[in-house]
Amino acid sequence: MPMFEEKKKKEKEISKSERSAEGSSPEASQELGVAEAVVAAAEAKAAELVARTKELEDRYLRLAAEFDNFRKRTARDFQTVIKTANERLILELLDLRDNFERALSNSAGNAESFRQGIELIAGQLDGVLKKEGVEELKVDGQPFDPSTSEAIAHLESERPEGEVLQVLSKGYSLGGKVVRPARVTVSKGKAQTESTGEANDVKE
Repeated sequence: MPMFEEKKKKEKEISKSERSAEGSSPEASQELGVAEAVVAAAEAKAAELVARTKELEDRYLRLAAEFDNFRKRTARDFQTVIKTANERLILELLDLRDNFERALSNSAGNAESFRQGIELIAGQLDGVLKKEGVEELKVDGQPFDPSTSEAIAHLESERPEGEVLQVLSKGYSLGGKVVRPARVTVSKGKAQTESTGEANDVKE
């Protein structure tokens, strides 16, 4: 029995030696080298991707900061443009106010002189409005258009139904957009009383 166990032990040692010899063969060493190279390449690629991600993150943060600065700068520039435009318009309106004062002080009971002064100021004001892109809406005698006019009353008249009879207050547009509609009266056509009476006479 002891001899059998000793023999079995020797067989195991021989098998272990053979496996160890096989593991240290040139083919196994080559495969191990290839595996190590693959792992090293993967680690290098991973490091490269991490560095690239960091670079892209830094670039994104820089672009975000630059865009925020651009937005703030644009907002400041826009406010400056608005302020400058308002100052220019105010200066022109102040000139008109000066002319009103001159007209009032020079009229001294002279109605004609006062009228001429007011006409001059009105012309100057029209010039200022035109320069700013303000245009009068031409609606008198035109078919009523609710997008440009507000009907205050509908009156009987000889004019066609739906035609603007009178402009009570002018309308204006700015850059093609209506900023104040004209207030108008609109024709609702002839009165129907006479024609109805004639029709009744014919029936009788």
